[in-house]
Amino acid sequence: MTNKFDYILAKHEDFGGMPLTQHLKDVADAAVVIAQHVGLDPDLAFKGSVLHDIGKASPLFQKTLKHNYIQQPDFTFRHEIASLFFISLFPEKEWPAIIDMIVAHHKSIYHDVREKGILDLDENMDCFTAFGEI
Repeated sequence: MTNKFDYILAKHEDFGGMPLTQHLKDVADAAVVIAQHVGLDPDLAFKGSVLHDIGKASPLFQKTLKHNYIQQPDFTFRHEIASLFFISLFPEKEWPAIIDMIVAHHKSIYHDVREKGILDLDENMDCFTAFGEI
């Protein structure tokens, strides 16, 4: 079934161009089942999974998923960080768990290869210029 938001992609066009809505639904379905089987809160797993890639909806990120896109050497856009802009949709008491699910879904917050966690953004603050002045 298609919907009016299928043009917003989760995966690069060269790799199937999966719609973001489908990706978020698939991940949420899996997260709920996993949470139920390991004794975690399925509702909280659902919320974190729905938000984990929502930052990919940014027009800046969408450009990177198109055929023939050539990334500029100084371009940095962390869709996980953009996803955090939606955290206020949920109760504040749930934020710590949801933030961990969003930020750490690609690499450890503490033990990534460069041993900087999410702090690599300190070197790339200009990646937020599309959102206005910092």
